[in-house]
Amino acid sequence: MTVNGVQHIFLLTFPLAGHYLPTLRLAARLAKDPAVTVSVASSAVLAPKLKAAALPGVNVLALEDGLSEGEDLIRKSWRFSKMQVGPIVEAFWTAVEAHRSTTKAVVLEFFLARAISSRIQGMPVFVFYPLSVNATLKAFVEGSRAGKFDETFLLEALQCSTGPGWVHDHITDAAQLAVQSDGILIDSFEDFELEDFVTLRSIPPFHNMEVNGSKGITLGRVPVRLVGPLFSPAYLQGTSAPTHSEGDQAVLDFLSEKGDDSVVYISFGSHAPVINEQMAEIAKALLKSDRPFIWGLRSTEALPADFAALTKDRGLVLSWAPQHLILSHRATGVFVTHAGWNSVLEAVGTGTPMVAWPLFGDQVFNADLVARRNLGAVVGGAEIDMCRYPHEPARIVPCEEIRAAIGNVNEAMRDAAKDLAAKAWATASKIADEGLTLC
Repeated sequence: MTVNGVQHIFLLTFPLAGHYLPTLRLAARLAKDPAVTVSVASSAVLAPKLKAAALPGVNVLALEDGLSEGEDLIRKSWRFSKMQVGPIVEAFWTAVEAHRSTTKAVVLEFFLARAISSRIQGMPVFVFYPLSVNATLKAFVEGSRAGKFDETFLLEALQCSTGPGWVHDHITDAAQLAVQSDGILIDSFEDFELEDFVTLRSIPPFHNMEVNGSKGITLGRVPVRLVGPLFSPAYLQGTSAPTHSEGDQAVLDFLSEKGDDSVVYISFGSHAPVINEQMAEIAKALLKSDRPFIWGLRSTEALPADFAALTKDRGLVLSWAPQHLILSHRATGVFVTHAGWNSVLEAVGTGTPMVAWPLFGDQVFNADLVARRNLGAVVGGAEIDMCRYPHEPARIVPCEEIRAAIGNVNEAMRDAAKDLAAKAWATASKIADEGLTLC
């Protein structure tokens, strides 16, 4: 790797889109400083995706970790994340050590916070959460209220009804190790999570402080900063990226024929699968509705027979959906989403109300935030266990419940979404223009 610059910042990210995309955007903001060279490191298997998504001023560092090219990405990711002092962590710290004298800081994406255990003595290390404040700090807030703020409480607070598993292990590991870092960075902004941020300021061990001239809080002695929303440059410029011109034009042609706020856009993200029984209920809801729709499907998801033929005049089914283009179009009226944090922020940035349908993990906290801010409706979330893998849904949500949730999205929610979008853009534009500094 060749790097040029007075100082270096290295970031290590987990190899799934919901983790590495915001990490790349954080890196791009840090790279605004001309005196700093920024490199994002991850599994060599992920390197082609990282390089394709890399932003100006950001280097990609491919680390050998023993994962094979033919292995399923999600399976590879879980193996990758369990290597506490394995090849990937050793390779990362070796790369950092080679630039020890000029390295300004290291940023670990929170699923790999366990790399702190082998940190280089005296080198500033930050932990980045591409999550909401609500999801990131829930255990700390509740622990403070209960007068308990220790590792034992964290383990108890984040127990799942399904018992300890990989999600539980990662969250508890990250929570315990984050308090050993030099700072926690969260991809959110105060206007969105004002209530949670105010609560954090009001209860021990949190209190107001200044961090590089920005409002912050401390977690014990560790600064916590909101560094979002980390929109991509293309998002801020109002363009669709990556550019799939033929596909984009087909979507634009479809949307341009539809009335304002009429189209229902459905997408459950890149990795959380929807089982066939649930697919059938979604299809029934769309068949019974008169509204036009765009449905983004993965190759592993199958439509019921005859669905495409029955809806061809008002529906568009895509294997790849240009999400920003769809959400920013005047015809899109509601976004049915798994409430992954990246998708929630994209909806916020475009002022699109949501039907939040959490499947697992932090998505249930994000759906709660959507409801509290009156940004949309929630469906199927009350029974979610945050550690249940999405192959095992708690229940099948029936078509009438889905239709009702979509119908419950009203003008008050649209107004709230548009108001928040203006605030999100003001914050994101300032970050994009000025960049970020860590220390």
